[in-house]
Amino acid sequence: MQNDIKWSSLPSEILSLIADNSGRDCREVKWMFVNKNWFTFFLSQAYHSISIDLNTNDKKVTKILSSSFDPGKWVRRITFMKIIPPNDMKRLDMLNDPFIQLMKQTPNVKEIQFANDRNLGYMAWTYLSVVLMRTSYWKLHVLPKSGEENLAYSAYYYLCAYHLRNTLKKSYLSVGMVGALDFGFLKEFKTLEMLELDSNLVYNLNDLHLLLRQIPSLKEIVVRFANNRIELSHEQSTEQKEHEYLNLKKLTFHNYTPKLNEDLLVFTEQFTRLNELNIVGEKSSRWPANEVSHAITDIFLDTINSLPNYEITLPGGVQSAYLIGKWLKLMKGSKQEIFLSIIYVNEDSFDHLERGRGSSVTIKACQFSSTLTLQYQIFHRDGTDSTEGRNVLENISDNVSQIEITGTVSDNTRTEMLLRKLISKEQITIKTLILSNTTFNSYSSPNSMVTVRQHIKNVTFRNCTVGINSLKAFINEFALLDYVNFDGCAFEGDLIDGGIDMLNTELGTIYMSNYRKMIAGRQYTNRIQPLVIISVYYASRDTKKYYTITENIITESNKILVDVLIPNLNSDSFVVLNIRVKSLKELILKLTDSYKKVKITF
Repeated sequence: MQNDIKWSSLPSEILSLIADNSGRDCREVKWMFVNKNWFTFFLSQAYHSISIDLNTNDKKVTKILSSSFDPGKWVRRITFMKIIPPNDMKRLDMLNDPFIQLMKQTPNVKEIQFANDRNLGYMAWTYLSVVLMRTSYWKLHVLPKSGEENLAYSAYYYLCAYHLRNTLKKSYLSVGMVGALDFGFLKEFKTLEMLELDSNLVYNLNDLHLLLRQIPSLKEIVVRFANNRIELSHEQSTEQKEHEYLNLKKLTFHNYTPKLNEDLLVFTEQFTRLNELNIVGEKSSRWPANEVSHAITDIFLDTINSLPNYEITLPGGVQSAYLIGKWLKLMKGSKQEIFLSIIYVNEDSFDHLERGRGSSVTIKACQFSSTLTLQYQIFHRDGTDSTEGRNVLENISDNVSQIEITGTVSDNTRTEMLLRKLISKEQITIKTLILSNTTFNSYSSPNSMVTVRQHIKNVTFRNCTVGINSLKAFINEFALLDYVNFDGCAFEGDLIDGGIDMLNTELGTIYMSNYRKMIAGRQYTNRIQPLVIISVYYASRDTKKYYTITENIITESNKILVDVLIPNLNSDSFVVLNIRVKSLKELILKLTDSYKKVKITF
């Protein structure tokens, strides 16, 4: 038949889907019995990127060295988990050395990485440099980046990079590789597309221009400006204006603050073909400096607003007040919605904050997202007051549609104070509110007479400890909510007799996932599938329904059975959810990762 499927010549997209869904037990031999095309495709997928231990009985290494199917030719990327160098690298056995044997069998490798540079250490870098420079099997595009600030590492990295100068596409440059800012050797790196510079290598834009002139074909560069920055004179800045970098598409500057007008105009006049710009300003410095005129700042904002992607992180508060205020005014004319994020951080919050950096503000746009991001990180010390978050809400833009407030677990007062401020402000554009990483247990209504809120439609609690009395005071301020989500939350209070009270609110969906049970004031993640006992009181119908869920099966129950069950069960073996609502369309539960999603429709 003409419409018969030709299984032997399926497109790679479909074969990839088949491979992804075949399971780990589907080995090469099973694919071999389908047809040659399938078997070849499987090998190319299975061996494209591999992680191995060198000098051990690693199964993949053994297969690459001994298999008649020659799987090594498909390897493009290798991550070395462990390397044990030979005792005497001056007398390397070129025929039997395991590293060289591996290189012979994997001639198409383009990138290598070290899983943990500290564990692999100095000798691994020595070994790599020796085998690379004595052979020509690998034409690498990317070398491992050393995590150690050690001149020996830098020296071996440079030796390897220079040896690969005709094939290397991505490289790293540190102080130990460059003397007296002589970047002339970079001219020999004909294929280089991306370059990352270590700190204390470039002091100002003049140094950067000296470097970029050596590799005009560069497409991406990451620059970490030195802290003791040397400022350019006006004459030096003017001297560089004639150079335009037409091939540069992505630019990342760390520790960069414009001191002169020319320091901002460079993004308009010289880096004119960018697809992405990332800037992190110097901590505690006005951005831009006072010497930069507002007119030039406005030109810079117009420039970044035309880019597909940008992320600018600046010192918070008054240090960047003009630029952020102007950006918000510009965005008012845009059709894009803004997601506002306010994150409180302290000395313990190093996941969110670079040590000693202080408060910051970030503006971000991405071509793959229809929304813009405005993020404030507000540094505080426990027990001290901060008005910065409240000031943010005072100047909120009309096109902010979502607000996320992230607190610190040890101090929840700021989050709830900010929430009261937000609730009392009729900002009708805000549709979604997210509370993250806080203890929400002391909230009370901002007014003695509760005002029914109409504009916010979606509320999410993420990784929070939620007091049921505070939840009642908060949720009951809303007449209607389309969606209430509890993700990774634990509830403080009596869930059996009291429960989750949302009697004043008409609800569309309640979604509860990754539930954490409170036992003696501490949170525990449910590691086993528990028995779930649910009661839902539907105020608008004056009815109460009971359900039990076990092994992902929902069963409608009744009060008599539930009253008998609860006293006779171990408290660790079940979860009780007692929910009271004005009305509800559906309740969706996925209490643990092992739990399937279950839905109850009302």
